[in-house]
Amino acid sequence: MMKTQFKRCIALAVMIALLMPVLPASMEAFPFVAFTNEMTSLRRDASETSEALVSLPSGSAVSVSGEEGAYYIVIYEGRTGYLLKNKLKE
Repeated sequence: MMKTQFKRCIALAVMIALLMPVLPASMEAFPFVAFTNEMTSLRRDASETSEALVSLPSGSAVSVSGEEGAYYIVIYEGRTGYLLKNKLKE
């Protein structure tokens, strides 16, 4: 019984050690601050056809709190909405 548990613990430790280098590359640390790289619109939903809540000039700072597909969920001047990821730079 003890040998089986020990083997399972070793196998789990090896799996974690192998996955550790991969995890940070696939995960964003939220929240973070980013800046618009061109004039863009904060959208109500994660869609280019969604209602534009406000226009953001190039260089506007936003707080990025999450992501949904090709969009980041951001907060700008107290409003929460969506911006395309390619419209932002850190």
